[in-house]
Amino acid sequence: MITKTVRRKLKRHLKNRYTTDVLKLLSDKQMFNKNGQPYSRGFISHVFNGLNENEDVENAIIEVYEKRKLKVSKKKLKINKVFKK
Repeated sequence: MITKTVRRKLKRHLKNRYTTDVLKLLSDKQMFNKNGQPYSRGFISHVFNGLNENEDVENAIIEVYEKRKLKVSKKKLKINKVFKK
């Protein structure tokens, strides 16, 4: 379950529109709900906010967080390299 403190940390890097990336990741991994349909944006948001629990969705959220964090750090390194004196 995503706790309040973890959620704050995740929000700093995910900002908004994270559900699209989570949906894409889940569909790429062939992970669907019990009806065999893709998870809804609302359900993903509920898992993120701690209202529902789902291990697959939580892991996908964390994986998207890691990818975005890596992307931001690469961007910062590139900017520092370009503007380094």
